[in-house]
Amino acid sequence: MSIWEGHMTKFRKKPIIVEAFQWTEDITPQWWRVVSNDFKINPATGSVFITTLEGIMEAKPRDFIVRGIKGELYPVKEPIFREIYEEIRMEKSFKIDMSIVALLIVPVLIPISILLSVFEAILKRGGSILVYAEKIN
Repeated sequence: MSIWEGHMTKFRKKPIIVEAFQWTEDITPQWWRVVSNDFKINPATGSVFITTLEGIMEAKPRDFIVRGIKGELYPVKEPIFREIYEEIRMEKSFKIDMSIVALLIVPVLIPISILLSVFEAILKRGGSILVYAEKIN
């Protein structure tokens, strides 16, 4: 006997991050331009027809088009989208453990301000920083 037989069980969606945009023909993200070549737009209504896991579905203007965690696409009506999802702001930031920086700086006498300026320049150009430290006894 499964845990669901004879019992009303409630479930909550797991928190996941998806990409989405509100459909207009004018403003679309880069990932949409890559995958949308096969989709048909109805010029009379402005709707787009999307191939989803459930078949072909229509996204009308102001509907949201969502790309799920496995790349699947699906349209969601604006009121439902706003009820289920909230926008997150992804900021490029970094956190540096100053004790590790001190281990790097003291032996080579590089001022912290110069090191931080280099880190900031790398991040502004879209790069990433990997810090490796080894504890010295």
